Amino acid sequence: MPGAGVKNLYLAKSLKELNKLTDTPLQDVKNIKTACTSARRVYNEARSCQQLGDEEKSYVLFMRYFSLVKSIRKTLEYQKNKEYFDKLMGEHSFKETLTSAEKLSASLSKRYGVLQESKKSEEKETNKSPSLPEKENVVQKQTIIESNHTEPLFHEQTNGEKELTDDGEGKKENCITSQKLYELFMDNSVSLLIMDARPSKDFLNSHIKHSSCINVPSEILKPGITAVGLTKSIPEDFIFQWNQRNLVDFVIILDWNSTENSVKMGSPLHSLCEAIWKWDVSKILKSKPLVLEGGYEDWLLRYPMLTTNANVTAPNLDMSILSADLSNKLVSEVDYPNLDEAFSESSDSSSPVQDNTSFTVKFQDLSFKPVSTPPPVVNRSTKPSSFVENTDKKKAFFKERVDQSSFDSVSIDKSSGPESKSLSPKTIQIPDRKLKPKSTPSASSDTKLSIDRLSSPVKGSVEQDREQELQIKEHAVAEQSLDIAKEQLEKEKQFEALRLKRACEAEEGMRIELQKQEEALLERINALEEEKRKKDLEMQKIQDYCEKMRQQLKKHEQQKSEEQEKLGQIEAIKKTVLQETERLRRERKQKEKEQEELCKQKEKEKHDMEMREKTNKKSQEDNVHAKALSKHAAGSEVKGRPSSAKEGEYSVRLKEDVDHEDLSSKRGLSRSHSSPNIAQMIAEENDQSVKVRMPEFDRSLKPRNEISSSPTHYGAKLVELNAARLRNLTPVYGNQGQAGTGLKNLGNTCFMNSVLQCLVNTTTFAIHFISGRYKRQINIENKQGTRGELAEEFAIIVRAMWTGQYRSIAPKDFKNVVGKHIPGFLGYEQQDSHEFLVMLLEKLHGDLNRMNFKAKSKLPDLDDIPDSIAVTRFWDHHISHNNSFIVDEFEGLLQSTLTCLFCKKISSSYEVFSCLSIPIPSGNRCTIKDCLQLFLRTEQMSGEGAWDCPRCKQKRDAEKKLAICKLPQILIIHLKRFSYEGMWRRKLQNYVDFPLTDFDMKPYVNMPATKSYNLYGVTNHYGTLEGGHYIAHVKSSVNEKWYKYDDQEVSEMSPADVKTSAAYILFYTSVDLRVPLHASLKV
Repeated sequence: MPGAGVKNLYLAKSLKELNKLTDTPLQDVKNIKTACTSARRVYNEARSCQQLGDEEKSYVLFMRYFSLVKSIRKTLEYQKNKEYFDKLMGEHSFKETLTSAEKLSASLSKRYGVLQESKKSEEKETNKSPSLPEKENVVQKQTIIESNHTEPLFHEQTNGEKELTDDGEGKKENCITSQKLYELFMDNSVSLLIMDARPSKDFLNSHIKHSSCINVPSEILKPGITAVGLTKSIPEDFIFQWNQRNLVDFVIILDWNSTENSVKMGSPLHSLCEAIWKWDVSKILKSKPLVLEGGYEDWLLRYPMLTTNANVTAPNLDMSILSADLSNKLVSEVDYPNLDEAFSESSDSSSPVQDNTSFTVKFQDLSFKPVSTPPPVVNRSTKPSSFVENTDKKKAFFKERVDQSSFDSVSIDKSSGPESKSLSPKTIQIPDRKLKPKSTPSASSDTKLSIDRLSSPVKGSVEQDREQELQIKEHAVAEQSLDIAKEQLEKEKQFEALRLKRACEAEEGMRIELQKQEEALLERINALEEEKRKKDLEMQKIQDYCEKMRQQLKKHEQQKSEEQEKLGQIEAIKKTVLQETERLRRERKQKEKEQEELCKQKEKEKHDMEMREKTNKKSQEDNVHAKALSKHAAGSEVKGRPSSAKEGEYSVRLKEDVDHEDLSSKRGLSRSHSSPNIAQMIAEENDQSVKVRMPEFDRSLKPRNEISSSPTHYGAKLVELNAARLRNLTPVYGNQGQAGTGLKNLGNTCFMNSVLQCLVNTTTFAIHFISGRYKRQINIENKQGTRGELAEEFAIIVRAMWTGQYRSIAPKDFKNVVGKHIPGFLGYEQQDSHEFLVMLLEKLHGDLNRMNFKAKSKLPDLDDIPDSIAVTRFWDHHISHNNSFIVDEFEGLLQSTLTCLFCKKISSSYEVFSCLSIPIPSGNRCTIKDCLQLFLRTEQMSGEGAWDCPRCKQKRDAEKKLAICKLPQILIIHLKRFSYEGMWRRKLQNYVDFPLTDFDMKPYVNMPATKSYNLYGVTNHYGTLEGGHYIAHVKSSVNEKWYKYDDQEVSEMSPADVKTSAAYILFYTSVDLRVPLHASLKV
């Protein structure tokens, strides 16, 4: 049994029958947003019903929700943006919803099983001791079941609908008996809806025990009511079954004593039948409603066990109506004796005059309905006693009899013509018994007397004449009465025709009025539906706007979180750098301290050595002084040459310190400058022998070198952090092939996407980043670069696009890094793809430049030397400062030559280019050769633009000429479509024809052995200066097919469609960019 908060079962008798209600065919989903909103509403309604305890309705709504979600998920729009449509359907979990439906299914299965067991037990208890009527019902039920095996209850029509079979008893086609209805109850393949039109009080007291039985109270069944009006007035408990009336096979209507004849205009059953069969345009029934013959009273008598309360009786009918019907029925069956017929037979039995016979024949042609009672017996033996005195009474009697009785019920059969006076029994009308004459004894005796008098034979001539005269008069009276009856019949026919006409007019008027009401209701319904549609559209717009705001808010929050994440990463890097700096500082201080201690120790050793040296020196000086004194004392006696001196030799005193020298000078001694100073030489030898070696220091261990090496260590850490950082590419998976991935537009970023597609499909350039060789070339000390950050982000994009796993990716991190280091591209405004290309290559060159010179060397003088030598010297000078993979692939050299027209002085200057910008000639069509000729054309410089000639030392008219000295492997040509005319800027829409293959540049280059170029990429600009869009056409190096890259949309295109008037940047290559068939780029 269900709990206190669970609603009773009312939709079905089993789970299989309940599942039929969920099998509603769904059309193809055209508006997926509306379908998602409907799915969310169905889900909310299912949850609401589940909370209210209506398990059956909740289960049906859950199953319909699953069917709707399944249809939505099959659409292509859902596959493109699953997350958005899932949120539009609701935040609830599909798995939780499926679990709820399974729980409801288990609960309902259990409840249906309990209900069936309860019914079986009730039937068993009923069958144990059935009463007499119940026994009869059991026999009837058994008979019906037996007959059911031999003949089907219904048969399938050609349109798939079901129709009851004829039982052979001549039943009316719009009726169904209680036995047939019971058989339909037993057939599970038939769906029914029983509409009980009795008053709601009687229905609540007792009704048919069936889940499809609903009450349409007779109080609301007014003439002219429609199905829409009934929907508003029907009790809420029966609304669901009422709305399912077009899905069932048969609709049964009944009241207490319903029959087909009771469905008359103005009756509740007639109003109900007309409302659901004739005036319902929204729900078309499969078959016309069937009337239960005998109504609920007959069902109650036959199947009391299939009612909610068998102890009820039908209410008393209106006795006046019943008596009137009974009176009419009885009157139609009662027949009264015709005295005129008896009289004519008595006249015919006598043997009278020939005229009398002809009258009798004519009178007998009037055929009346046979009399059920025997005709009165006339005593012909008695004669009338006084014929004359009763003649007036007889005439009055016959006149009254003919006028009031006989001819009131006679109708003329005109088919036999005017000669025939026969009356058809089928057209005899019922006489009005209220107009009959009151029977009195005197009238009865007079009648009998007259009959006896007429029927007796008259022998006298007077009596015969009188009798004949009386017969003639009676015949005349009969003829007159017949004429009166004819006239009365004609009047009645006219009255009946008039009545029928008025009835038809009334019915037609009512039908027109109902039709007008229906049209008004339909107009009102259409107006309400239109208003509802407008409200739905307005609500949809509001929901879309809210969803858009929600997406923007989410995007803003996401950007905020990304910024916070980046700030966190920056803080982490800053913290790491600070920690590293602190560590280096501590190490430096430690080394300085150790160095200081070492210096102190060396100073101490030096001081000790100096002290020892001074001591040794002083002792040596004392020894020398002592020897000098001894020699002086020994040779003081010989003034000249000593005795031991040889010829040509002489002696002098040794040099002493300043004090001794002063002493010698004071003594008046002098020495020749040509002789050596022995004392000085000995002192110098002592100085050299005792000379202390100064301490030597390892300069690599000095704090200065430690500090200078820290940026390199920090840069390496920074590169590793950039490479390890997570990227948010938001990829859409799909096998597009290598380099076939689209790029999502982040908001006016088509200029960036088109350039990236062309660079990524430059195979040699892409391999450099995919292989990771760029990492060894990152120069973090070059201020012209981004310390390797932009190169790392570009490598991430190249790898992702060459994996072949994604249909599209979002280069958000790459865009943020570009805006960080190139402020002009910070926002999401429209930009020039040519400017972006030049700046991107410049920054990548700064990151990958192998040279690191803080001060550039001076460019040598290139004037007055041959051009070939000048070009070589300039290029060598350029390479000495700029040596990167970008230079190797994309950079060429231009020569600008100025010639003074006065002194013929020639001055040449050189300029490196990575993108060759050439003008477009005037006119609708031109070729790229015309553009190059215009670019290399000699230009006259005069007036304000005159050249300051270095030889003439003043402004002179001159000629300027450009020449291409060196071409790169990848030649990028920029067509100048945007030009300035004063303050105005305009775009040239000229069609420029350019070759796809074998582009010969020899006529335009001053260098030998120039290779031909093949086109592999085009950046196109569609639109005007106020607003436009960039699309790239790129030839794949994998399969050599051309593809159109429109942001995230990538599609194959014909080579014939590559050339357009929107071509803006052309990418040519002189090397083979094809990927070998046996090789593949592993990312």
